[in-house]
Amino acid sequence: MVATAVALPDDQTDETSTNTTLIVAVAVLSLLLALGGYWYYKNVYLLQKTDREAPRYYTMANAVVLRSSKSAGVDYNKIASLSYGTELITYEHDSEWSRVKVSQSNAESNGIEGYVASSLLLPKADFFLLNSIFGNQDSRECITTTKCRMALLNYFKQHRYIGKMDKETYTESGIVTRPTIENQWQVFCRPKSDRFNNVLFGRLYDKHSRFTDFAVIIQNTFSGQRKLLYFYFDEEETSHLLAEQDAPEQGYIRNIVITRDGYLRVTYDS
Repeated sequence: MVATAVALPDDQTDETSTNTTLIVAVAVLSLLLALGGYWYYKNVYLLQKTDREAPRYYTMANAVVLRSSKSAGVDYNKIASLSYGTELITYEHDSEWSRVKVSQSNAESNGIEGYVASSLLLPKADFFLLNSIFGNQDSRECITTTKCRMALLNYFKQHRYIGKMDKETYTESGIVTRPTIENQWQVFCRPKSDRFNNVLFGRLYDKHSRFTDFAVIIQNTFSGQRKLLYFYFDEEETSHLLAEQDAPEQGYIRNIVITRDGYLRVTYDS
């Protein structure tokens, strides 16, 4: 028996060629989609997921330097200066440094990554609690150092006090203290240039200390009751409450002395 090759009609040959080309095109497209999907998952989705889940910290100083490396006191690694209240997506946070990215809510430095000193940052609830203590812009401009701001923040947390904020901010910030008419207190100051004010800085507790003491009047936002708090700081800048006493309904701190028996005597200017 002799085998005979039978030629396919031209239209069947073209159909076979077309099917082969289509299969190859589908395979190539599937491969490209798979590679593209993997690239998107690794370079977009995972990064966005990490950013969504990373904790938010906020700058508590008026100016915080964002650096390209963990080195302070130098100029070569400065990237940007972050203003008070800048929201930071925080990837790493230890006692000295935090690796962060500036959140999209900060248009000027959006997306910039680097390192900041951890001591200048606060977690979300603490920052919004601190911010609620400032009753006006002058109070924030008068109380500028982080050690004084931390002294106030720690006092409020210990006494379960809270400043004044709207309900939405209170809920969104995650503060656990429930506002009442008894526990809402704030600081109200005159312009920093005024001679007498509701804050006073000096070295009374230890005249040889590296840091000035911090006296401040806080006021209940409902009753108007006022209290004077007097803090001093140790060598690690940790605050200590030396005295707490009632203040008159009106008047600014004129002078403070500590008597021999340790009593704090305050003179007010009305």
